Amino acid sequence: MIRQLLSSAAALLFASALPAQQTVLTQCVNFARGVPVKTFMGSVDANSTVVYIVNASAGEVLNLSLIRPTPATRVALFAPGADTAMFVVPNDDATVSTPLSMSGDYTIKVFLAPNAARPREVAAYALSIRVTDAIVATRVAP
Repeated sequence: MIRQLLSSAAALLFASALPAQQTVLTQCVNFARGVPVKTFMGSVDANSTVVYIVNASAGEVLNLSLIRPTPATRVALFAPGADTAMFVVPNDDATVSTPLSMSGDYTIKVFLAPNAARPREVAAYALSIRVTDAIVATRVAP
């Protein structure tokens, strides 16, 4: 009896020590004709990442704006085929504009910073993605 209890307790400890399964939700971003901006609302937790795929051309400008009530929420941008992020939006600046140097599918990942996420924390967010020609972006910028 004691052996069974110890075995059960050991199994529970081992199971709780295993890392949780990471959930990844991927969505392709398609813009309506003449509308270069799209806003997505979602949520992430310590075990999930939301991925947006945006096809853009060299010379265009990609603008990201993240509205987040939780400072631990991050957004990272990856160039086509890259394993390393071009940048991760820090918690003090949630709006970024970057000219694109190559054509292809850019990957945008929204996630909670691992060292800042609290257990069972769920963070809602709104992410606005805008792709414009460099000439239009120059005219729009203040």
